[in-house]
Amino acid sequence: MRCDACRGACCETFILPASDLLDDDVSRWLALHASRRQNLLEFDCRCTKLTAEGRCGIYEDRPSLCRTFAVGGSACLDAVRRRRTPEQYQLIRDDGDPTEIHA
Repeated sequence: MRCDACRGACCETFILPASDLLDDDVSRWLALHASRRQNLLEFDCRCTKLTAEGRCGIYEDRPSLCRTFAVGGSACLDAVRRRRTPEQYQLIRDDGDPTEIHA
């Protein structure tokens, strides 16, 4: 996966399992501000530390959640599939990456 060509698809959204939410007013507010995908809530919220070039502005000091995100892993490929066009995906992929994006 060529992260430079991707320009931070994984840092433009935040996904939260809906089952983790409590049945209270805060959970209701979260649900009203998210797109629902199966049992997930997805928030469009670009990371404030993502630079104009699509790079992490705090890479050396990024949160542990960011450190556990596997480049080229299923969550990465899903973010690219949802946030980028198939043509952009072809520019992003390396030889070992899947050739197609499946919805």
